[in-house]
Parts: sequence; C-alpha cells; structure tokens
Amino acid sequence: MRRLGQYFLDNPLHAMAAALFFTVLPLVSIPVGFLAAILVGFVTLHRGYKLGLVVLLGVAIPAFAVAIWKQAFVIDFVLIRCLLVWLLASILCTTVSWRLVLEVMTIVGLLAVLGFHLFLEDTVAWWSGILNHYAAFLNSIVSGQLSEDRMQELVTQAAPIASGLFSALLLSGAFAQLLLARWWQATLFRPGGLAKEFVEIRAGTILAVVLTVTLIVAVMGVDFAIDALPVVILPFAIAGLSLIHKWMRFNKKAVYLVVAVYIGLIFLPILFMSVLALAGYVDSWYNLRKRFFVNHLPTKGG
Repeated sequence: MRRLGQYFLDNPLHAMAAALFFTVLPLVSIPVGFLAAILVGFVTLHRGYKLGLVVLLGVAIPAFAVAIWKQAFVIDFVLIRCLLVWLLASILCTTVSWRLVLEVMTIVGLLAVLGFHLFLEDTVAWWSGILNHYAAFLNSIVSGQLSEDRMQELVTQAAPIASGLFSALLLSGAFAQLLLARWWQATLFRPGGLAKEFVEIRAGTILAVVLTVTLIVAVMGVDFAIDALPVVILPFAIAGLSLIHKWMRFNKKAVYLVVAVYIGLIFLPILFMSVLALAGYVDSWYNLRKRFFVNHLPTKGG
C-alpha cells in the first residue's frame, strides 16, 4: 500500500488512469467502483482539491461516454459517490475539521431530499412504486420470510422517508470511503493518525439545532421534515460511534460494547443507529469526552 500510494501521489495522471479503470469495470459487472472513490479521496487529501479533480476526471470520462453513447442523461452513482468523496476530502484537507465534514454532508443530504420533493409530484407514490418493483428482490434477501402483506406494510412505512434513507445511505458510503482514504494517507505519513482523529469526531451544536428543529417540524407532520430525518440523524450516529471508540481507549472492557454495536448495526440497524445518534446528540451539547475522558488515564481493565 505504501509503494502504491506513493506511486499515485507522485503522478496524479497514474491515479486518474487507475480511477478510470475502476470506473469501467462496474460496467461489466465487476463492482470495484468504490476503489475509484477511495483513490479520489486519497489524492485530494494529500495533494489538494485541484489534483483531486484530475483523478475525478478519470471517473467522469466513462460516465460522459455512456451518456453520449445512449444519447441520454445517465445517473452514474460511481461518479456521484466520487464527487461526494472529493468534496468531503477537499474540506478535510483544507480545514482538518471532521465536524465541518459532517455539516457539509448534512447540507448535501438535505438538498438531495429537497430535490426529490421539488421535482417529484408525489415522492411517497414514486418511492412506493420503486419499492414495490423491487419487493421480490428485497424479500429474497431475507430468504422469502416476509409475507406479501408484511412486505406491503414495510413499503408503506419506508416510502415517506425513502428519499432521506437513499441520501443517507449514499452519504454514509461516501463517508466510509473518505475514512479509508484518510487511513491510506495516515499509513504513509502519520501511522495511527486516523484512529486519533476518529475518536474525536463530534457533531457540534449547529447540527444539534438542525436535528431538534427537524424533529419538531416532523412531529407537526411536515412531509419534508419526516423525509429528512435519516439525513439529519446520520452525523449523530457517526459521532456516537466515535464516542464509544473513545470510551474503548479509556476502558479496554468497552471493546465488548463496540463489538456488540457493530453486530447490532448489521441485524438491528434502525435500533442501534438510533441509540448511537442519541449518544452523539447528547455529546454535541455536553461534550462527554471533555467531561469523562480528559482527566482520566486509560485503564486496562476498567
């Protein structure tokens, strides 16, 4: 990884060619587009947003080529993810502020949800149609254990927040790829640096106010606010995850909690995301790290 990373940093054109290669492969059903986003983030973090754009060009070329070939506008999710990672990496490179990264993520997500509501006459009906179309596939994921009525009930529950869920999933993927790019950079130039940064990620009071207002408006029944909930909850879930990793640094027994949380995120994602978000929300107001983890030495057993 060190030699490969240095190879890409020495000449961003090499990185651009690799990004183009990783972007073309998904067109033939080889899902490695996420590597292109990591590469864009890696170069942007270390060489700046301008050279990051050079790598991003390698991702854009296949998307534009497909659009010209089909003579139609084509939404390329690999390109969208890479654009998000480039934007977030540019902010992190310039400000070294994970809080600002979370704030920009939230703004982008809210704009995406707003876009759905502006350009679709009825977002619930549109998403219901999409979800019903893929209902059989979704049911196959759980080995067909859901009845048709139960599946329809889930579609009805998911449709009002589907725009927010879609945007939050896209943003969480971009954030994960940014973390991997940061880890790659730290491996080369500052071993262990990402771990130190990750445990200090906080959402901050601005996002806490945004979440509070969104929750109040959602309770009042405003469709946009209800749909936006997954987006405004996401940064607090990330902050909550950071908080328990910080706890693990000060009490090694907390590793069991961290493992339990990751398992819970797989099998009960909504419940555990909510718990993490609550922890991140409280931390945004009271700075739990400063209260409990500054003046105490790490312990081996608690």
